[in-house]
Amino acid sequence: METAQQRIGRAYPVTGGNIFFDINTGMVIGCDKTVTEARVPDEIDGVRVKGIKGYAFNYCDELVKVTIPSSVTDMGSWSFWGRNSLKNIYVAGENEKFCDIDGVLYSKNGKILVFYPSAHGKSYDIPAGTTDLGKGAFYNC
Repeated sequence: METAQQRIGRAYPVTGGNIFFDINTGMVIGCDKTVTEARVPDEIDGVRVKGIKGYAFNYCDELVKVTIPSSVTDMGSWSFWGRNSLKNIYVAGENEKFCDIDGVLYSKNGKILVFYPSAHGKSYDIPAGTTDLGKGAFYNC
C-alpha cells in the first residue's frame, strides 16, 4: 500500500529503504518502514534540503541512526516521534541551527535539547547551559 509520502515525495535511497522529499518545500516528509540509517543529503535532485517535517520518521520502525546535513535549518515538532529503536542523531558541524552532543540533538548554541533518541541510553545528564527542552524531547524514553 502506497503512503501519502510516497505519492507526493521524491524517493531518495538510504540504508534499508528510502526517505521521501518534497521538492516544493525542500522538506524530508517521510520514510520507508525498513530504513535503518538515514543520512540526509544537503540536496536531492538539485533542490536544497531545508528541513525535516514533523512526523517525517514516524513509520521508520527500524531506524537506528540519522545524520542531518548543514543545509537543514527547520525541524518540525515530533520529527522522530515513536522511534523506540533510534540510538543516535548526528549533525554536520557546519549546520548553523542544530548540533549534536554525543548523538543527542540540540540547538546550535546548546541551550535547547531538541530530541533525545529513546534507545540512546537509560539515563542522561543534561549538560550545563541547556535551559529548554524541545516539544516531545524525551518522548518514548
